[in-house]
Amino acid sequence: MVEEDDEQKEKSLKELIKEMNEKLDDVKKKKKDKRESFWIPWKGKVGRMKAKKGWATYMIIQENGNIKFEKHPIEEQTVVVDGTPRIATPEEVLYYKNKPFIIQPSWSVKPFSPTENLKETVNKEYSSHGYKLLLNRMQNEAIKPKRSMSWAVGLLIVAAVIAAGYFAFKGGLFK
Repeated sequence: MVEEDDEQKEKSLKELIKEMNEKLDDVKKKKKDKRESFWIPWKGKVGRMKAKKGWATYMIIQENGNIKFEKHPIEEQTVVVDGTPRIATPEEVLYYKNKPFIIQPSWSVKPFSPTENLKETVNKEYSSHGYKLLLNRMQNEAIKPKRSMSWAVGLLIVAAVIAAGYFAFKGGLFK
């Protein structure tokens, strides 16, 4: 009777392990299916019609490092955010999913400008523009180690030595 209980416990442990593995596989599949992507909160989203009417999504970077998303209308290249007029020229407007998007630090009147940032990084030599091309060129021109003799060439040499030996004995060199 004690032996039967042990067998049932072993079977149940095996079944439990199988069940746990199946559940773990299901969880892994669900995590693979679910894509984690960047999304803008509903409060800051600008629809297609509002985008046509001159509205833009603002990502406001606060002094403490937090960000918040808001939508504001652009009128005569200016926007009033938190009671402060801000500049909004076409150079500073980025596009996210074909909708206008502006990155605005709360301590500045002027938003983030990708063109100015590009010029600044090129001037300070922080740019990574040519590094990929240089890296590919260096890899192509790198000195490659000499290959060792392949097995096929070695096999041909051995076959030639055997053939020469055969003809030497058959031809009468060693008679």
